Amino acid sequence: MMIAEKTVSVFANDHKTLSNSFSLICTWILLVVSGCTQPPDVPFTSPANGAVNVDVATTISVAFTTAMDPVSSTDPANWSIQGSLSGPHPAAGALNEDNRILILTPEVPFQQGETVTVSV
Repeated sequence: MMIAEKTVSVFANDHKTLSNSFSLICTWILLVVSGCTQPPDVPFTSPANGAVNVDVATTISVAFTTAMDPVSSTDPANWSIQGSLSGPHPAAGALNEDNRILILTPEVPFQQGETVTVSV
């Protein structure tokens, strides 16, 4: 069962020329697990909605209102990054110290002119 969905549009730049940009659309889909009584919300993401001049090699951060399980949250089977031109982007996932921010670090940069969808 889906509990939350958030879409973030980001315009990025490769720092070579302002005409080389792409859009990054992140869809956060959070699923309720059995026994979960208070599902988390996503108060912010980084890059944020409408951000400009974001590097094509950016990391993606998703903040949660409650601490997340460190094992399942960092398992790539529980999230995906998909570029409209470059396809799936394998990434490393890590939680911050209080387990409330998931940081996704793609292995390769995004391509210019593509839309990127992230699902958690």
